[in-house]
Amino acid sequence: MGFLGMKSKAEKTEAAILARLSGREGVTILLPFGGGNGRYDLVVDDNGTFYRVQCKTGRLEQGGAVVAFNAGSSTYHYYNKRDKGEWRHYRGDIEYFGVYCPQINRAFLVPVDNVGSTEGNLRLVETRNKQSKNIHWAKDYEI
Repeated sequence: MGFLGMKSKAEKTEAAILARLSGREGVTILLPFGGGNGRYDLVVDDNGTFYRVQCKTGRLEQGGAVVAFNAGSSTYHYYNKRDKGEWRHYRGDIEYFGVYCPQINRAFLVPVDNVGSTEGNLRLVETRNKQSKNIHWAKDYEI
């Protein structure tokens, strides 16, 4: 396969989200310089309004009914030792999660305030009991 074929899961996720956001009318994608040790992976400039986006890899759960993703981070590279190793949510640091689920090759743009502080869930299929209250439907966030 060679080293050119080897990309990290995070890089593949970011590339998939960039591909889906690129080329939209009035939208410019900005990438942090220097590898991005910040709390966001990219910025969407939507006709002069800026949105910080943290990219996350989604995973299918509940028998393929839900795309779940981490809505916090324990690997944030912050140089203040008191914060090292803590679980931190992204509220106040980003506006959106860009979520790519490689198992279904779909991507989503989810407002940070629409998910919990540790995990986000996007429902792909109807619940068994037909409940729809407080459900975040994947189709409503797809990019």
